[in-house]
Amino acid sequence: ESVKRLMGMTVPAKPLPAGGAEEAAAREALWEWAVRHTERNDLFLTDSPEFREKTLRPITGAFKDGAYVVLAGTAPLYRWYVYIREVEACRARKGVNCWFDLARKYEAKYVVVDPGVRDAAPDGGFIRIWSQSGWSLWRRAEAPSGA
Repeated sequence: ESVKRLMGMTVPAKPLPAGGAEEAAAREALWEWAVRHTERNDLFLTDSPEFREKTLRPITGAFKDGAYVVLAGTAPLYRWYVYIREVEACRARKGVNCWFDLARKYEAKYVVVDPGVRDAAPDGGFIRIWSQSGWSLWRRAEAPSGA
């Protein structure tokens, strides 16, 4: 959190256990579903490192990914910094008109909509495949044959 502040990034307050047991059960059901029904290399848009840990799936959107690009030089670090600011700005808007755009931009096959981005809605191109207690999972629609 100190590093985020030094970089001028938003540091959200520690979340309260909103939704309690029901939300926790939905989150765990999502992880379980993802493990059972997706491929190991499918890319997910979520900023939850916990999702990556529990499902062993690649994600895009996590703040902690910055640690991996620090060693690669300034250009990757700058791109990561710009990207993470986009994710934070979108989350501040509850996902309105941006969450699915980020998924397209960063070529994610799946989009996780959690209660923090509850107002995110696709404008086409994604199909909801799972939903429970404020959590949902969307898959990029397949392109028609010959497209």
